[in-house]
This record gives sequence, structure tokens and C-alpha cells, in this order.
Amino acid sequence: MKQIIQQLGQELISAGREESLQRILAPLEKFKMTDALNKEIVEKIQARAAVFMNRLTKQKTSDEQVSRNVKITLNKITPTNVYKLRDQLVSIAFESERNLELVVENIVNKASTELKYTRVYSELCEYIMALLQKDSEDSKCNLSYKKRNCFRQLLIGKCQEDFEKEFEESSPDRQEQERRKVRIKKRKLGNIKFIGELFNLRIIPITVIWLCIEELIYPLQGYKGKLNSEMICEEKLERGLVLVRTIGKRLEHSKTKHKLDLVVKVLEDMINEELVSKRMKFLIMNLVDSREQGWPQSKEHPVLLEPWLRRY
Repeated sequence: MKQIIQQLGQELISAGREESLQRILAPLEKFKMTDALNKEIVEKIQARAAVFMNRLTKQKTSDEQVSRNVKITLNKITPTNVYKLRDQLVSIAFESERNLELVVENIVNKASTELKYTRVYSELCEYIMALLQKDSEDSKCNLSYKKRNCFRQLLIGKCQEDFEKEFEESSPDRQEQERRKVRIKKRKLGNIKFIGELFNLRIIPITVIWLCIEELIYPLQGYKGKLNSEMICEEKLERGLVLVRTIGKRLEHSKTKHKLDLVVKVLEDMINEELVSKRMKFLIMNLVDSREQGWPQSKEHPVLLEPWLRRY
């Protein structure tokens, strides 16, 4: 600012405009006097701002360290050793309410990027939730009673956030854009599969599941056998098929089985009316065959823990 004023002053003097220079400098002198009078207030504001920024920096550093520890533990987890490592995550989550949020966030992120282990991570969430809801006084747990019982809400909220999130695919490099597109698709499929696994463990309610199915496949209310092609999005449809395949066995034995019948009817109508691509047609046919066979477990699923290892 000082350099700009000096430069402006030199230009005005060289042009013989000393009077104009005085008119500019007069208000600035008055402003300086005002600053001098309010110097104490300004210093207090600066001091408070410094304290606030310091807290933010410490919080950020602490969050990064906690997230790093959680990621290290999650990277080590496999279906055979999860029962050994899960207590490490529990101890981190018990330290504070913020740690609990970071544990949930990292588990959901990890589950969304590893479709093969979504069931493992869903059982991990079931274990943590069971411990947090335990009616026992644990001296190691620094969470309030209310926070101990909101793990489910945190988990559902994070899953919903990822479900509704729109990822940017723009990139100047065409190859990088294609790779990013594949990563985004994988993450979305992982997210919906994880939601399905949480439903199988009764963590997510069935009302949420039917909202997801109608959002991804087709609106069921008032369906009378006539499809609107504009309401079919194959990208969403594929995610919907993954969800139904994951939870089909439980839906088959629920009170909303009639809705599952309607979903299958809608999918068959899509094939009959030739409203989907050949690839999607085969995915739908595989789903229908899977239902006829009693929803057999996919070979891609890892071998999970024996029931006695899952007890807590």
C-alpha cells in the first residue's frame, strides 16, 4: 500500500498536481489517527484470531494423526485377522467423539474402495456398535452416553453422503479421465454394496433400502406395467442390481417380499421392451437366475470368520 501511494505521489508531482496529492493524503492521515485510537481493539482481535488459528492447526494435525492410525489398521485387516485388529479401532474410537467420527469416515471410505471386503467391514461396524451400546461403565471410554448410541446415525449419515455425492470427472488428459471414471464407478458400487451388507446385519432400516432401490432402478409406486425409458439410467441401474443381489435373500423372507416381486417384474419388463443394453440385459438375467437358485453366495466373497470368532 505504501509503495502504491509513493508511486502515485511521484506521478502527481511530476505532473504538477501537488494539490491533488494533498487531497488524497489528508483522509489517509485521519485514518491513521483512527487506527491509533483503536489500536488496543485491533490487537485484541488479532490475538483472538491467532488463538483460533492455533486451535484449528492443532485440530487438523490431531485429525491427520488419528486418520493415519486408523488407515494403517484398516490396511492390515483381512477376513482371518479382523478379530485381532478390531479392538485397536475400538480403542481409538473410545478416546473422543471426534475420533469416533474419524473411525466411521475411514471405515466407510475403505469399504467403498474394496468391494471384496464390504462384508468384513460391515461386521466390523456391527462389532464396534455393539460395544458402544453396551450398558457397562468402561473407564477407557471417554464418550458421552448419547455419543455412544449415535454410531448408527454417523454410519448411515456417511453412507448417505457418499450415495448422494457427485464426483467430478473432468480432466485435460483423456486417459486420466478414463481412469478416474473407473475409480468413481468402483467407489459407487462399493458404497451401495456396503449399504446392502449393513442392511443384512440390521444396521440400516428397510425403509432406507427401498428408497435406494427406487432411486437406482425405477419408481415402484403406481407401476402398471408401462416403463418410461427416460427414467432408466444404466449407471444407476447397475448399482441397483448390486444392491438387490446383496440383500435379496433377506428381502425374500421379509414382509416386503411383494415389493421384491415387483422389482423383478420391472427388470424383466426392461428386457422384454429392449430398453437396456445387452450388458445390462445379462446382468438382469443373472439376478433373476440367482433368485431362482435361492440367492447363493457369490464366489467373490471372502471366507469370513467362524461364528464363535465373531462373538463379543
